[in-house]
Amino acid sequence: MVEELQRRIIEVYESTIQSVVGVSTIRLVDMLFAQAPVRGWGSGVIVDENLVATNSHVVEGFERVAVSFHDGSASHAEVLAADPQIDIAFLEADTSGHKPAKLGDSGKLKVGQLVIAIGNPFGQVLGGPSLTLGVVSGLGRTLHVWRGGSTRT
Repeated sequence: MVEELQRRIIEVYESTIQSVVGVSTIRLVDMLFAQAPVRGWGSGVIVDENLVATNSHVVEGFERVAVSFHDGSASHAEVLAADPQIDIAFLEADTSGHKPAKLGDSGKLKVGQLVIAIGNPFGQVLGGPSLTLGVVSGLGRTLHVWRGGSTRT
């Protein structure tokens, strides 16, 4: 049973890593006598041709955005839309040669189901995507978080 579960997890990872991207950002900050680059990193997923979903906080306030792919290639990206209230952003990038992720239906989730999270927050710096396994612990929850003068749910 454990071997079968491991085999399926490996299959999911291997079929998904082409769709997972690292998102890198740069913003220039004024220092005393010059400007210094501030870098940021996050993960994203190709959801359609030339369309990447990521978190809003990953790209918020940054001037330059790029995505890096599992094969080591990279592309400049433009923020198409971002909603800090639900922490989602969509980027336009050249995803040629990389397939969109096969997305499931979150409405079909049940408490107790195993879920897999695959991310690539540091691009190729750490050697590519990481995987973790978890359990759906609850559904339909609302969490109010105070951040920067607004409530996030």
